[in-house]
Amino acid sequence: MNLYRWIAQRLQQRGEKRFFGGIVSRIAIFSIAIGLVVMVLSFAVLRGYEQVIQQKIFSFAGHIQVSQYNTNNSYEGLPISKNTYLFKHHSKLSAVRHLHVYAHKAGILKVGNEVSGVVLKGIDRDYDTTFFAPNVLEGSLPYRDTAQTSVMISQKIAKKMQLKRNDTILMFFIQNPPKFRKLVVGGIYETGMEEFDEKFAFCHISLIQQLNRWGDTLVGGYEIFAHRFEKIPEAYQQVYENMDYDMQIDSAERRYLGLFDWLLLLNTNVSIILILILSVAAFNMLSILLVLIMERTQMIGVLKAIGATYWQISVIFIYQGYGLLLKGMLWGNLVAIFLVVLQYYFKLIPLDPENYYVNAVPVAWDFFSILYVNLLTLLLTTLVMIVPISVVAFTRPIRAIRFD
Repeated sequence: MNLYRWIAQRLQQRGEKRFFGGIVSRIAIFSIAIGLVVMVLSFAVLRGYEQVIQQKIFSFAGHIQVSQYNTNNSYEGLPISKNTYLFKHHSKLSAVRHLHVYAHKAGILKVGNEVSGVVLKGIDRDYDTTFFAPNVLEGSLPYRDTAQTSVMISQKIAKKMQLKRNDTILMFFIQNPPKFRKLVVGGIYETGMEEFDEKFAFCHISLIQQLNRWGDTLVGGYEIFAHRFEKIPEAYQQVYENMDYDMQIDSAERRYLGLFDWLLLLNTNVSIILILILSVAAFNMLSILLVLIMERTQMIGVLKAIGATYWQISVIFIYQGYGLLLKGMLWGNLVAIFLVVLQYYFKLIPLDPENYYVNAVPVAWDFFSILYVNLLTLLLTTLVMIVPISVVAFTRPIRAIRFD
């Protein structure tokens, strides 16, 4: 065994048996562990929020939207054909994972004496349910041809209109001439986001095509998904280069800029927390190592008197510091991962969905962030160790031996 490591372990074992040394060691381990727990949990919650909010937004808008060029900002735009180069050849675009069609139609939902403005979103059998599936509470999305009279409404609309699954509703459409349709509630969804839950209901796209007197090849637009979130800019550029001159392109990130700015603000808050916790952990390590060195002043004097160099003595305390650091990091990681597992599977900490968009604190498994936090903690505390260990260089053997 390495001599300096052996000496460091003996010092640690003897120190733990002493009242003062034991308290100092426990404080060091606890402070590092609690700091690591807070940092790992902060990143887990941040990534969880990002994933959940992005998933809810993308479930309604896709990553990218392509529609017919129109200066009108209403939900109902000009129709776009499915006989376009982009629609037929989107599978050749390397950054694009999926494309499906959609259409919007504004109407008035009437149940008894209650009325509510609703935007129908028409979808077809090519609709990608990956992002929307977690929002479904009852029933299923009306994306099959057999569900032309079925609609999926939000839980918020259902409570407001006192509706439940399989209830019959009337929808009126303001157009020339005015039209209405008798529909059935085939499902209920909930995202927790008022921007969507207060406005949108889902129907089969054929219903909107009939109301607007469109042919089977005319739709409201395309929603396009990239392979990954990081690939969206690349997919955006590829779609832009392959769409027709009379089309317009938009992204969910730009359309819902406020929500993405809010997520960016959360990132900033976590960065501030990270800096504060790391600063506290570094200061604690500095203080504790300084105390341990001062406690061993006489030993330092003896070692210097028998010819030990500054580096040889410093290595002893470096080993001792790393022993405390690694114990603290081990316990911190174990506790943090345990808490993340509890929240991930059992949702122990609830939230008000009207304020936070989710009914429980979301957490995500981000092993890169965990590795990043651990390496940053290790690096910073290593740099901080230089300060107290430098005290060894200024210790005079005779004065140190007499130190009491």
